[in-house]
Amino acid sequence: MGRIIGITGLAGAGKDSFAGFLEYALAGRGWEVRTGSFAEPIRQISAHMGLEPYDRAQKEQPVWIDADDFRDKLYEGIESVLAERMEPNDRAHLYCYTVEVCDKFTRCTSKPGGTLYISPRQFMQVLGTEGGQRVRKTLWVDMARQLWQVFPGYVLVTDMRFEHEAKIADLIFNVNRPGVVPVNDHPSEKLAAMLNQGRRPAFIPLDKLNHVENFRDLAYLQEVAQECVPIVTSI
Repeated sequence: MGRIIGITGLAGAGKDSFAGFLEYALAGRGWEVRTGSFAEPIRQISAHMGLEPYDRAQKEQPVWIDADDFRDKLYEGIESVLAERMEPNDRAHLYCYTVEVCDKFTRCTSKPGGTLYISPRQFMQVLGTEGGQRVRKTLWVDMARQLWQVFPGYVLVTDMRFEHEAKIADLIFNVNRPGVVPVNDHPSEKLAAMLNQGRRPAFIPLDKLNHVENFRDLAYLQEVAQECVPIVTSI
């Protein structure tokens, strides 16, 4: 199984940019390396539902969705993406738990059943945490590890947000960018916010944690990634 390099940080801190530079630097030295994500199935389901999972601006913008259409598309998305990777009972629970929490985003309208007003990020946070982690705390981690266990070299994971995710990482980089604040108070934002405040939780050993201060331009961040290569290859 490849060595797992966890990259955490608030939205907009530069995690993906840092991972891209680090991947390029490692590959340039002959190492096998690729980028992975615990949340890729979540993004795929979001895309299936027409909720933009990748564009930063669209991801934050709430949209109106008919409640009945939302439930139908969620069921179809879960079946399309997870039918071959998750047991039927787990898929059923994932659907029910996600619908239950997403109901709080329903607004009263003239349509029977109402209309949801929800952003792609809010939906993915619910699907990933209140949905998936309620099925099983390590649901998304277990699925990712099944895929990564055949990879050689290094896997750069750009969405490490929780204790059970941090525990499988061989090394962790927290990317901090001045002025970037949590987009909301969802639990998925709390670990990066804690690390940015200089507080290290006990489940992250000191020798695993590295801080990346992204306070200049991309050229500087690329230099930082180059300097991090010996840290990565020493594990």
